[in-house]
Amino acid sequence: MSWTINLAYMVLLTAITGSCLLAVWYPVSLLLERAGYLELAYRVLQTLAVFFIVPVLFVFQYLGNHQGSGWVGVFLTPSPALLMAGRIFAVCWLAGVFAMAAFFLREALSLKKKHQGLFPCEEEAEACFLQVCRRLEVPEGRVRLYQSYRVRIPELSGLLKPKIVIPAGRYSQEELTVFFTHELIHYRHGDVWGKLLAACALTVQFFNPFAWWLHLLIRRFSEYACDGEVYRRTVGVKRYVEILVGASVDLKGIKRFLSSHLMEDRHEIKRRVRRMKRNARFKKYSGKLAAVLCVAMVCLSARVIFPAAEEMKNRYGEIYMDTSEETKEKPLAEEPGEHSDSGSPDGIREAYGTSEKPTLNTFNAFWRIEGKLMVSTSSFYVNSGEHITITAEIRPENVPVSVGIIGPGGARRYVDGNGSVYHRFEIDRSGTYCFFVQNNSLEPVSVEGVYIVME
Repeated sequence: MSWTINLAYMVLLTAITGSCLLAVWYPVSLLLERAGYLELAYRVLQTLAVFFIVPVLFVFQYLGNHQGSGWVGVFLTPSPALLMAGRIFAVCWLAGVFAMAAFFLREALSLKKKHQGLFPCEEEAEACFLQVCRRLEVPEGRVRLYQSYRVRIPELSGLLKPKIVIPAGRYSQEELTVFFTHELIHYRHGDVWGKLLAACALTVQFFNPFAWWLHLLIRRFSEYACDGEVYRRTVGVKRYVEILVGASVDLKGIKRFLSSHLMEDRHEIKRRVRRMKRNARFKKYSGKLAAVLCVAMVCLSARVIFPAAEEMKNRYGEIYMDTSEETKEKPLAEEPGEHSDSGSPDGIREAYGTSEKPTLNTFNAFWRIEGKLMVSTSSFYVNSGEHITITAEIRPENVPVSVGIIGPGGARRYVDGNGSVYHRFEIDRSGTYCFFVQNNSLEPVSVEGVYIVME
């Protein structure tokens, strides 16, 4: 196996996993919103961001394919074409990741620079802030309050030490209550962490349009979920909208990726107002309906992503078989001579490399074989007229080994060699066979071997 192939497969499978989940989430989220559970839909969306980052399905496939001390199938087995594609992908992907990481680092440094020169708010604003904290059950001192001449709109930032910054100026008690309630609800929803997850997903999945869609949805739904709770807790939809519009008079557009704001631009206000007016008309249904919708989303997601992952694994096998054909034919001119006997010679110990039954007429073995030891797989059935192709890479390259098959009655057919060993065994008798590697020296060797049964 090659780390570049593993990386390419892992990234692409994770992209498929996250994209499928997001495609399933979107229609279900609209139903949850109509049922009065917008915040629940947003919480699920935040969770989905993890699946764009963590290669959950890849881990399951990798562990499920590794049986005993061997490797079943051609999954992640390299061929020259796949190695080249993996290396190209790794270079392009790493370049993209570094570029996106540099962008978000610049964003973080810009935010830090903007927050230089913060100073405490007036006593009236501090008193209002503490009152809102108590109402929202936010521990006193957990979120700090500042004001600044550099910010144009109230915002929440900071992961471990969260702080709310408002523009320097004088505000009415009503406006301060709305500002603080809005930003503290962002804090309770974990929106700064959610945006960080979205930024990480976009960093590793920069090539995936669904990752960009995820980033956009998290930014928008964080505001939709916050708005509904704020106007219900404070001044109602109409007055809340008036305060939003009043705060956006000098706003030309703020698109921060690592902090939460009262708003980003004036176009966003229109979307949010339409959403608030629509959601205000929705009646909140029983929690049982929300539970049913969530269960349906999980079931539908499983029906989509697991077949997609299996199809990707099968496609990899097909590509491997297609691209490895040219390499199979090259060694034929230099094939070593075939030998046969009825059993291992004296002084050779025997062991099984795996206790699992090979499947799909192919098996990859990754073994460490001690001196004077023969290691074999469990048996598999081969029909007369088929052939078994074996390939083995031996390290150190100068250690002599025997690589071959054991047929019905214990008859062995094998070739001797070292370094790279290749041979094709024609089968003229149906029955059970097994693949073996025999270390003929006293020095231990590492073996990467594969056999394939073909017609």
